[in-house]
Parts: sequence; structure tokens; C-alpha cells
Amino acid sequence: MIKSNVISISGFLFMLFSCSDQQPIQKPDCSLVRRGQFELKDNLSGHLFHIERNDSVQREINQKTGFGVILKIDWKDSCEYELIDLGFIINGKDSLAQDLDPVPMRVRITKITPNYLVCRSVMEGRTTIDTMLIIK
Repeated sequence: MIKSNVISISGFLFMLFSCSDQQPIQKPDCSLVRRGQFELKDNLSGHLFHIERNDSVQREINQKTGFGVILKIDWKDSCEYELIDLGFIINGKDSLAQDLDPVPMRVRITKITPNYLVCRSVMEGRTTIDTMLIIK
């Protein structure tokens, strides 16, 4: 009885592993979204943000209030970066802050499709998962 259970379990495990996808998980090609325009809907407030990113600076503007932030992008690897506050956007005008004590946000891009990207962000121990539409 024990021998037949061992054979059944080992047969099940063999089928499970032989039918599973053995390919390693590949990182997305994040070079596609180092620059561009995106939209993000904040899960808490419901506000829509327009994001413009070049390789080293990101501007996020709240579409409802017009208020925004200017962030430095510090790329850690091809799909991970830190965002650090540089200043604010008020009434369409940039204002670089002198006395900021910025708390960086660590962002990892986990998925990219032709229409959107998914990223995991960590700031002060809080983790969020966001989806950004790719505008261009």
C-alpha cells in the first residue's frame, strides 16, 4: 500500500514538472519606457496624472488640480529606478525646491505591453502596484 502511494505521488510530481513551463522568467525590455508620456490613475484619490519622462527627469501633473512634481530619475538597472523630489509645478510653472529633504521612491517595472506598463513602488515601507497607460 505504501509503495503504491509513493509511486502515485512520484508519478503526479513527474507529470506536474514535465508539463510546467520550464523557461526562466524574462525581464521586460524597459528601454521602451525610459522616455515617453504616460497616464496613471491614483487608486486612493481617483485623480488622473499625466506623466512625462525623459531618461533622467519625470514630471507628474495632477489633471484635476494642475499641481505637479518634478522628480529626478536615478536608474539602478534596466528596469529599476529611484524617484527623488526636485521641485513642484504650480499653475504650469516649474519651481525647483531649495530645502527639500526628499524621501526616494524605489520603482521596479514588472510588465510592459504595447498599451500599458505595470510597476511596483516602495516608499517608506509602503508598497503599491500601479498600471500606467502608455500614451507615446
